Amino acid sequence: MALEREGMLAMERTWYRSSRPAPGRLSDEERRRIEPVLKRYCEARVPPRFRNEIQVDYRIRGTTVTLFERRSAWRAPGEWTESSVAQFRYDPVTATWSLLCCDRHQRWHPYDRRPTGRRHSPGHPV
Repeated sequence: MALEREGMLAMERTWYRSSRPAPGRLSDEERRRIEPVLKRYCEARVPPRFRNEIQVDYRIRGTTVTLFERRSAWRAPGEWTESSVAQFRYDPVTATWSLLCCDRHQRWHPYDRRPTGRRHSPGHPV
């Protein structure tokens, strides 16, 4: 009876581990959902004839997906330079994604969809 109980507890622990991602990591289901979308997006950004000069790719690390641009280095043939473009951060508690953009100092800021120009109508907030 005691062995049977220990076996059931071990199964419960295994189920718990397999059904939930490790802290700070995307679940396998979430990865399967986003990777095809990211691959299609990256491939569509650059026409095939320019892919030997420029590429758009992504990297998944923990709960963060970083989009970056790769360009062939003009001073060193065969080498590539990378520039971060955007970052998606997943919050497993709320199951939501947030979008961030990168500034020239490689710092991440929430992406603001408001227009950059001011509206001159008194009825519109700036």
